[in-house]
Amino acid sequence: MKKSLVLILAVALCIALVACSSPAAPEPAAEESAAPVAEEPVAEEPAAEEPSVEPEQPSEETPAEEPAAEEPADSGEHPLATVLDTDMSVLAGKKIGFAERNTNGAWLISQLNNMIEVAEKYDIELVYTDADDDQAKQISDVEDLCAQGVDCIIYPPIEYEAGAAALEIAADYGIPVFLLGNDCQKSEDQFVAATLFDFEVDGGVVGDWLVANRDSANIVEIQGILGSDPEIGRSAGFANAIAKGGDGYKVIVQQTANFLMDEAQTVMDNIIQSYQGQFDTVFCHTDEMSLGVVAALKNAGLTDITVLGIDGQKPAVEKIVSGEMTAVATCDTLNGELIYSMVAAYFNGEPLVKETTIPSEIIDATNAEEALTNGMAF
Repeated sequence: MKKSLVLILAVALCIALVACSSPAAPEPAAEESAAPVAEEPVAEEPAAEEPSVEPEQPSEETPAEEPAAEEPADSGEHPLATVLDTDMSVLAGKKIGFAERNTNGAWLISQLNNMIEVAEKYDIELVYTDADDDQAKQISDVEDLCAQGVDCIIYPPIEYEAGAAALEIAADYGIPVFLLGNDCQKSEDQFVAATLFDFEVDGGVVGDWLVANRDSANIVEIQGILGSDPEIGRSAGFANAIAKGGDGYKVIVQQTANFLMDEAQTVMDNIIQSYQGQFDTVFCHTDEMSLGVVAALKNAGLTDITVLGIDGQKPAVEKIVSGEMTAVATCDTLNGELIYSMVAAYFNGEPLVKETTIPSEIIDATNAEEALTNGMAF
C-alpha cells in the first residue's frame, strides 16, 4: 500500500513538473523575438545617419564652385579700346590740353605728331607741353593748362605714385582728365576715362604668334630694365602665352639689355658664344634691343634665327621686310582718333567705359610692307 502511494505521488510530481516547464519554454522564444526588435532600431540608425551626411556634401561643394565662377571678374583685365562711334563735331573749337611726358625719341614724337594731326582734323585747339620726363615739371604743366582754361586734359603720367598729384590739381579746377597710355594712382572721381597700355598684352601677342607659327622654340629673352613695368609685364605675358603651347616652347636664358640697342648687341654677342646651337628664337622686349640683336646675329653669320620685338618702329619693320627680323607687336603711337573719340563722347553726354586697354597687333612678313605706309609702324 505504501509502495502504491509513493508511486502515485511520484507520477503526480512528474506531471506537475511538466506543467511548470511548459510556460518556461516560450520565454526564450519571446526573448529571441524581442532581441531582433531591439536590434532593428540599431540597424536603422546608420541608415538614418546616411541621409544627414549626403545633404552636407553639396553644401560643401557649392562654396568651392563660387570662386571659380568669380575669377573672370577678379582678373583685373580691361576691355580693348576702340574708336567710338560718336559725333566728333562737338570737339570743334574745344581747347584741349595735352601734358606730354617729353617730345624726344621716335615713339613719343610719333605720338605727338598724331595728336596734332587729328586735332587739326576736328578743329581742336590743342595746347601741349613737354615735361622732359620730369614728374614735377609735368604736374606744373597740368596746373598751367588748368589756369589757361582748357576744356579737358589728356594726361600720360610719368610716375605711378607721384603722378597722382596732377589729378588732384585738375579736380580742384573742375577740369575733366583723360588718362592716356600710362596709369597712376587715382580715385574714380578724379578722371573721366583711362585708355592704357597693357605690357602683359604686348608680350602675350608675341607669344601667341610664336606658338601659332612655330612647332617648338628654344628661346633667348632679352629683357628691359629689370623691375620696370614693361619688363615685368612683357615677360609675364610672353611666358603665359608660350605655356599654352606646351613643353616644346622653352626660355633657356634671360638677360637684360636695359632697353638699349648697343647693350643688346653686346649681350647677344656673349650669348652666342655660350649658347650657339642651343637656341632658335630671340624675344626682345623692345624693337630698339631687337635691332642690336640682329646686328650680333649678322656678325656671327646666324641667319635662320627667329627674332621677335615689341613697339613697331620702322627700322625694325624694315628688317622684317628684308628677312632679318621675324615679327613685332605694336605699341601703338597713333592714338589720336581713339582718345579724341572718348573726349567727344564725354561732351556728347554718352556713357564711357572707365578703363580700356590699347590693343596690340602683330606685324610680320604678311603685312610689314603695308605697315610701313599705313601708320602701323612709326
